[in-house]
Amino acid sequence: MSAIMRFFEIDLANVGGPTLYFHPGLNEHGGPVIWTRPNEDDTMTTVQYDPFPMEIDGLEIDGQGRLPRPTLTVSNIEGRLGALVRLYKDLNGCVMTMRTTLSDYIDACNFKDGENPLASPGLEMPKEIFIFERKAEETLEYVKFDLSSALDLEGQMLPKRCFYTNYCPHEFGGPLCGAGGGGGASAGACDHTLTGCEAHHGKGAPLPFGGFPGASAVGM
Repeated sequence: MSAIMRFFEIDLANVGGPTLYFHPGLNEHGGPVIWTRPNEDDTMTTVQYDPFPMEIDGLEIDGQGRLPRPTLTVSNIEGRLGALVRLYKDLNGCVMTMRTTLSDYIDACNFKDGENPLASPGLEMPKEIFIFERKAEETLEYVKFDLSSALDLEGQMLPKRCFYTNYCPHEFGGPLCGAGGGGGASAGACDHTLTGCEAHHGKGAPLPFGGFPGASAVGM
């Protein structure tokens, strides 16, 4: 009977570290699981997932449709993970991609007889992406983290860019503006209004105006 297999890819780029590849188990040879899995561009990459005891809980979505905020518990054997966590700022803000497939689909090299007629590198369940919110607990036995879904926008203000009806936030003469130089009005400063933009680029010409003249200033 085929078993569900979860693979964890932890990207430490935002704290100056590498990407770590873990799976909480071994292949039939007693070594790391090898899985040829798909990339975003539909190519394939063969990855070695190092064995590391870990467990993720709280993946369920509740009846209100709220996204899961799971916890990840990872073994701290010989303090190795604790040292890694301290080196990389408790992993705060790092991204973890959890990939799931069935044991029937992993590479044949994981099996003692070297055969797996059902191996299907491109088959996996939808990826789940989480953000490390904080280190919740560290003991000699384990380290526990609170995670949030990468799709969870609770507590964030939307839109992140303010909408101004008659103000352009672009730097005058910068790459998003393009004005400046030449003669006439284009050689002077800009007051960052729509009228000022027209004065520099020409009335009736395509304008790189960064404001939203059609946006209503009336709150709902």
